[in-house]
Amino acid sequence: MSKKAAHQRATSFSAACVLAVALQMAHPFVFAQSGAAPNTQLASRLDQVSKMLAGAASRDANAVWDAKTEIEELPYPARGDRKLARRLNTTALEKFKADQVAEAMADFEKARRADPSDQEIANNYGYVLYRAGKLAEAEAQLRYTLALAPARAAAWANLAEVLGAQGQAPRAADAFVVSHRFSRNPDTTRQYIEKFAASTTDPAGLKQGAVQALSRLFPTAGATGTAAAAQPLAGTAAERNAAVQTEMAAAAGAAAATPAAARAAPVSLADPFARLLSQLPNPEVVPLFAAASQGSATAREELLRLAHGGNARAQHAVATIYNNGRGVEVNHELANTWYRKSAEAGFVLAQAGLAWNQQHGIGMAADLPLAFDNYRRAAEQGHPYAMNNLAMMYYRGMGTRPDVKASFDWFVRAAEVGLARGAYNAAWYLEYGVGQPVDLRKAFAYYLSAATAGFAQSQYKVGHAYEYGWGGSQDKAAAIDWYKKAALQGLEPAKDALKRLGVSDF
Repeated sequence: MSKKAAHQRATSFSAACVLAVALQMAHPFVFAQSGAAPNTQLASRLDQVSKMLAGAASRDANAVWDAKTEIEELPYPARGDRKLARRLNTTALEKFKADQVAEAMADFEKARRADPSDQEIANNYGYVLYRAGKLAEAEAQLRYTLALAPARAAAWANLAEVLGAQGQAPRAADAFVVSHRFSRNPDTTRQYIEKFAASTTDPAGLKQGAVQALSRLFPTAGATGTAAAAQPLAGTAAERNAAVQTEMAAAAGAAAATPAAARAAPVSLADPFARLLSQLPNPEVVPLFAAASQGSATAREELLRLAHGGNARAQHAVATIYNNGRGVEVNHELANTWYRKSAEAGFVLAQAGLAWNQQHGIGMAADLPLAFDNYRRAAEQGHPYAMNNLAMMYYRGMGTRPDVKASFDWFVRAAEVGLARGAYNAAWYLEYGVGQPVDLRKAFAYYLSAATAGFAQSQYKVGHAYEYGWGGSQDKAAAIDWYKKAALQGLEPAKDALKRLGVSDF
């Protein structure tokens, strides 16, 4: 390759690195080594990346946001050898700029093997594969990066370039739109997209994708772009699955102990499910449910006998076993049949489970009014997750008319029974003055309660409050401490904040 070509490639790569820094996106995970079969967790993350693209394609901002949240709330494995990985990353960058492309790719692969959780290395590697013309490998690597860090705007922009270079203009447009949505500097990102739209040398698919993205982001002349505002958090599949695990593990009538730190918090942080479970009838179903979920045919037959006899809790247990494939093959249609029987009998867990499937179109066509009604019935019986999801449906106008006051009231009720997500959402309303005056003192109290319970998004918000002095005085040390807690759970904005405060080893 000529020196001029090498210089152009290095310059282009430097621009991408500058964009990545300007957008301030970074976030750690560990997964299977390169070449290994994807584990379930990674497969789930990659599926949500596809859902983010699909949401962008259908102009559904809520779907994009919800898929991002699903990824961020999956558990994070431990980091690899950070120092070795970063040394290899540095040498790989130097070799790439010197036009030693093959050697650079080899070092990037070693770096990723040393620490698969380092999304910056993953993104760099994907970009170098792209510049080397390895488009299919680059797309896979960038999707992997986004499975690690779903709000990394620079990686979305890089993926858009790769998709455009493959002649997939509509999908490139989708990726550009998501990049702009999560950009820390939307004006810079707009200029980046406009560069491709005006290009006479880039691939046609990339140019067309950029043009389509701009027409969607700025449909009228003179419109200006803004970064995507935060939203309250809808319930996630991980949260719903945790509720199932809690039910299976619950001893009949037992309530979880409340930690001392929780007793001092302004919102109850006891297991939000414990009180509800302790009040449910037919506790003898619990051990049968747990055994059937582990594959016991005898327990499953006994559950079916009770279910056919009209036992609503057993009907819900059978539904959950088939809905989640616990000891049997997944059968969503059969699960919904049993959910309906149990829900019609008034069993609160079945009402919430059926509502989830109706909302998301699992085993049936999505039916938001029915989902709203079943969430409402479960919420009125004290189901904390149903309270949160009902509040979200009021907020978004899903299955009902938008009602900000009703939404806030249900988020508060969810917080009061100990749901960290509910406390976060109530705080969000108070922070941004949604439907009521801004009240940072109350917002901080709700955020702190959820943060104390280990909720990563609230840990970040508490760090933010200390950094900017919501209480009238700033506390950098406390801010760093809370940002670290959130960063260790993989929350990307927390890692950005630590970098801003001079803490780089995250």
